[in-house]
Amino acid sequence: MSPLPSPRYPSQSFYPIAFICTSMSRFGSLDPDLIQSGGCTDIYFPRCEAVLEKAGVNPFVVMEVSVASLPLGFGILAGLDSVMELFDGKPVTVFSMPEGSIFYEGEPVMVIEGYYRDIARFETALLGFLCHASGIATAAAHIAAALNCEEMILITDVPGILTDVNDENSLIREVSIKQIDELISGGVVKEGMVPKVEACRLALNAGVRSTYMLGGKEAGNLLRQILDDNHSGTRIVKG
Repeated sequence: MSPLPSPRYPSQSFYPIAFICTSMSRFGSLDPDLIQSGGCTDIYFPRCEAVLEKAGVNPFVVMEVSVASLPLGFGILAGLDSVMELFDGKPVTVFSMPEGSIFYEGEPVMVIEGYYRDIARFETALLGFLCHASGIATAAAHIAAALNCEEMILITDVPGILTDVNDENSLIREVSIKQIDELISGGVVKEGMVPKVEACRLALNAGVRSTYMLGGKEAGNLLRQILDDNHSGTRIVKG
């Protein structure tokens, strides 16, 4: 067996690298149509709706979304694309902080207005989308910053940022934070990719030198990332 190539960093200058896996198995996931129809909800809400319907009541309500406590002091808001899809075509009005905003304890990040029976049963999915995506964006970057890492590597289920999600040859090899904003507004970076790039943004702003997003499906990707001069996936830099 041939010996492994020497790392590109001399032994006397090794520095920590944070590896964060953000790929999720679809095992146990729900049918998107079930979520969209309000079928993924706490039993409390359909029961309340039934009581109100029987009484002929459907009050106009204002829902504020906030967090009572944050272990890390602040969070990064992500998951708005999923929320917008959830409420698409429904008679509600949604006001929100922009994707990637920093928020603090008790600070409303979103306000939803509408009639109770048009909103209530979607609260479970709404909070799930926001908590999951914001959790990735916040925790990943905090880990890298706390470790005083030079690099952060996000291992995902795609090769990196693609201009065409159906063509792996459309991989963007390197991009700056400024260009990321343009890719988000242009719809190239969307859905589950948004919280990942927001995590990279926070890590870079916290002092991490460079961040990478690479696919975890191809054998040897991570090893090549560490040992080779030519990086895999997408490199995101502060620019």
